[in-house]
Amino acid sequence: MAADSPTWALYRDCIDRAKSATHMGYIAGLLFFQGETDALGAPLHPDAPLVPTTWAAEFSTLVAAFRSDLQIPKLPVVFAQLGTTTQSAPHWQTLKTQQRSVQLPNTVMITTDDLPLTDYVHFTPASYQTIGKRFADAYHTLTTPVK
Repeated sequence: MAADSPTWALYRDCIDRAKSATHMGYIAGLLFFQGETDALGAPLHPDAPLVPTTWAAEFSTLVAAFRSDLQIPKLPVVFAQLGTTTQSAPHWQTLKTQQRSVQLPNTVMITTDDLPLTDYVHFTPASYQTIGKRFADAYHTLTTPVK
């Protein structure tokens, strides 16, 4: 996917908002929790063909773009692997395998397989609290120097 394609419009908007917010503080990390659309087989834009087998490469491109555009080369990144689903999802396991394969510096994945859902893909409120704690713990591990 080319960084100038229409599918990157949300990314560009995110970068613009992040940069405008830095006058009030600084960006300490990136938390990422997406992939359901890819796994369910529904591309978001006609110019973005769905290729679940390239998720890890696309995610790596996204992380590199964030680090470059925000000028934070070692930006800590924590991302969540897809959990379970009760719906037939043609690419669910492929995407989870792709997520497990990500090997980027200063990046870690949390898992969510053990958490209950409210529907075919969304978690319960208690599950989201657990996910938040896992994000925080993983971020802390990434950013705390080893003694």
